[in-house]
Amino acid sequence: LGLLVLWVAVCFALPDCHYEVPSGSRILNVLEDGSLHVWHRDLPLRRIPPCKKNANAAYRSFTILSYNVDVVYENHLSYNATTQVPSQSPPAMGQVFHTYSTIAQPLVPQDNSTFQGVEAVVQFGDYLNGPEFENQWSIRAWYWNSQGTNIFTPGEIISPNTMVKTNLFSTMGTQSVATGTVSAQTGQTQTLELEIGSRPITWCASTVEVNSLSSCEGYPPENTISWNSIAISTDDHLLSPPYIWQQQESSPSCELAFKSSQQGEMTTFMWNSTGVL
Repeated sequence: LGLLVLWVAVCFALPDCHYEVPSGSRILNVLEDGSLHVWHRDLPLRRIPPCKKNANAAYRSFTILSYNVDVVYENHLSYNATTQVPSQSPPAMGQVFHTYSTIAQPLVPQDNSTFQGVEAVVQFGDYLNGPEFENQWSIRAWYWNSQGTNIFTPGEIISPNTMVKTNLFSTMGTQSVATGTVSAQTGQTQTLELEIGSRPITWCASTVEVNSLSSCEGYPPENTISWNSIAISTDDHLLSPPYIWQQQESSPSCELAFKSSQQGEMTTFMWNSTGVL
């Protein structure tokens, strides 16, 4: 009997411009009309239409702080980091909490106002996941561009205190690709690939983001989120610290703040749980 394989279908409505794809999918180059094609070895080619909404309008509901390190390479880039899921869970108030490592590039050369990237994400809550993820931590790989398109893998639930590693890398060549992988010590792994054309990745980023927040209290639990053991390699050589982290995006509520270690090998996001939105 033949096996009919279809693109994954979720049993709940996704927001506009949000698309779920299996782990291991590859996003092909952006087409002239702004649409994308997504390839998976077991599935037919899928077209994702361009996003028609105003992506900038969504920022009004964001609490976000993102810092990046600029990178230059010819053939290979690697950006690794580790975080530990908090031992406690924040209050579930309908908000979306996620922290992530990213490699990104401008959509237009020399214009950092529009960009695309691959993210390795640790997330709390049921956003894009469904009700079984309520009050749960999870991991997923995520593609986002500043025109509003979101493409992501299905989340996998992980437990509090779990160690999570992210590995983002890029290879330039006949098929130039950026890849994001997030892996939990308990075995769960999610991966997403992006064809990047002839232009290499230009920065590595570390971010905390919360959407639809109604109160600062309890977010994040323990009041800090850290990424540790950060290592950036270019053309198979470890980029010697210190890593210089520069602010990329900022719309902080609750006095969300950032600091890095002296050598830049650890980034920490601090939060005032008694602060004001």
